Parts: sequence; structure tokens; C-alpha cells
Amino acid sequence: MLHLKDILLKKIFNLPVHPSETIEESEELRKRIMLYALTLLGVVFLVMMSFLLVIEESRFYALLNLCFGVFLIVLFFFVRTGKRLRLYSIVSISCLQVFLMFLFHSGAGNQMVFVWYYLFPLISLFLLGTGLGTFFSLSIILLSLFVNAFSDHIPIFVHYSGGKILRIFYSYLGVTLFTLVFERTRLSAQKKLEGIMGELNERAIKDTLTGLYNRRYMDEVIPHIVKQHRRTGLAIGFIMADIDYFKKYNDTYGHQAGDTLLVAFSRMLASQVRRQTDFVFRYGGEEFAIIFSSTSAETVKQMAEQIIRGTRDLSYPHEASPFNRITVSIGAICTDSPGDLDFDDLVHSADQALYEAKDAGRDRFVMRST
Repeated sequence: MLHLKDILLKKIFNLPVHPSETIEESEELRKRIMLYALTLLGVVFLVMMSFLLVIEESRFYALLNLCFGVFLIVLFFFVRTGKRLRLYSIVSISCLQVFLMFLFHSGAGNQMVFVWYYLFPLISLFLLGTGLGTFFSLSIILLSLFVNAFSDHIPIFVHYSGGKILRIFYSYLGVTLFTLVFERTRLSAQKKLEGIMGELNERAIKDTLTGLYNRRYMDEVIPHIVKQHRRTGLAIGFIMADIDYFKKYNDTYGHQAGDTLLVAFSRMLASQVRRQTDFVFRYGGEEFAIIFSSTSAETVKQMAEQIIRGTRDLSYPHEASPFNRITVSIGAICTDSPGDLDFDDLVHSADQALYEAKDAGRDRFVMRST
């Protein structure tokens, strides 16, 4: 059952109920909220101004405010789609610029509307960035200087003395400069934070020694692949590989040599997998797993043979192994109809095939099809 807050977010504003997962999504969400706030506050302000203008019998300005309010309502529904956010930001800033200039030069609000000018750089730079935002922030005050110079020839405009307009100009430049420095600092910090979060996310899903995806990520990604292939009916291939007599290798050559071997073996595995839809995982210890999307039994078989040859080609001696070199045992499975398959079935079948390969003498693979 949706609460009032969720109804407002999802049904009215089309905003996500749950927190954004990335900084980029959070930034876009904040910009949408800013646009919503500008739009709704603008509509409320315009309605109030129109009411006061009707009382003062200034029907032309009242109608002008109402028309602009209708435009803001239309803009609200465009922003609600979540598409072309930058375009709507430019439109909103342009409209706000024209509206503030009109109020200022027409003398509305007892000539105090210039105070709202100081909020304009904050909004402009946040929505449009430091480049385009600075352009709009500076253009509004430069245009005001230009309009004020010719205001004597425009009946509806008020002329401001040179001293007053210059004071507004210099103070506005100070606010704009401060806002620019603040925004650039914020964006720089945000970029660094994105880099740190990206690195942390990478570490969370990667094995620190080998650089392959870890067991945790495997438990997340493979169920999604299985569910996808249930819908499409395409075949899935899965391999589990175990370095033969690895414990004896560690006992003979030391754990540092064992780590070196794991890194070399991982690089060999990764070099065998070239499609972005296929993944290599360090399952744990000396065990590794590979999943192939949209494949065939013949492709999985060829991959198993390549891994066995690639392991032999590493040419790591192993005195405690009957083969006198490093070898690998593989359990492989290919399912042509994954409709009834789940993640546990996939791992269990490949694991059983792996143990069969070990029982049969190691340095080989056992292939199963379902």
C-alpha cells in the first residue's frame, strides 16, 4: 500500500520511491526536483500576482501572468516525463530570465525584484552547469544594463540611476563569481566521489588477487542470466575448473608461488573469454567458474579443451603431481532448454561433472548436456 509521500513522488511527480543507486542518478533527480520547485512556486507566485493586479485593475499584466503560469504548468508535464531534462532546463532558465527582467524593468514589486536576481546564478549554474549556466547568469545582468540605457524610450519600463544600476551590477557579479566557484568545487568533489565509489564497487565484485569476478558477484549475476534464458529459451553453458593438486603445490613451493600460479591461471582463463555476455569467476581457492550465454554444447566443449591446453602451456612444474606439471580438471554443462533450470541446478550439475573428471584421473573434462 502506497503512503501519501509515495503517491506524491510516483503518481504526481513521477519520481522514484527508492533512493538512487548512483551519483549521476541522484544529480538528475535533484535537478528534476529543482525544476518542479521552480515551476510550482512560479505558478503560485503568478496566481497571487494576477489576483493583486486584478484588484488594482491592471488586467493586461494579470492576463500576462496567467498565460505564463499556464506555460509553466505545461512545462511541468514535460519535465515529468524525465526526458530531455537539459532542454527543459534551458527553457526554464530562459523563461525565468525574461520574467525577472520584465519585473525589474517594469518597476513591479516596489523595485525590489532585483533581490531575486541574486538567486538566478544559483539556479542557472546548478541546472545548466558551469559553462552554459555562467553564460545565462552574466547575460541577464548585461541585458539589464542595456535595457536600462534605453528605458527612457520604452513607456512601460522604469529608468534606474547610474549609481543604483552599477551597485546592483557589481554585487550581482560578486554573487555570480561566488556561485561559480562553489559549483565548480561541488562538481570536482562529485567527480572524485564517483571515482572512489566506482573503485569501491569494482573491489566489491572483483577478487583482489586475480582480478576476476568474485563468488559474491557470481551469486548475483548468474541467477539473472538464468532467468533471462528461461524467457528466451537459448542455451546456457557453465564450466567449473579446479587446478589439480593445488594444495600439494602450495606445500611444495610455498603460498607465494601458489598465488603467482593463480594469477597466471586467471589471466589464461580471461584470455579465453572474449564476449561481453560471458563471465569468469573465482569460485573460491583454486576453483573457477565460467558462464556462457546463448551458446552451444560444441562451443562449451571447445572452451573446455582450450582451457586444458592453456593450462598445460603455462608450463608450471609440479613435482608433487603425477603429471609433473600444472593441470586442470573441468566439469562442463550445457543446457539447451533452461526453462526448468535454476542457479543451484546449474552449479550442482557442473560440480558433479567436475568430480567425475577428478575420479577419472584429472587433467581432463567431463561434459554434461541437459
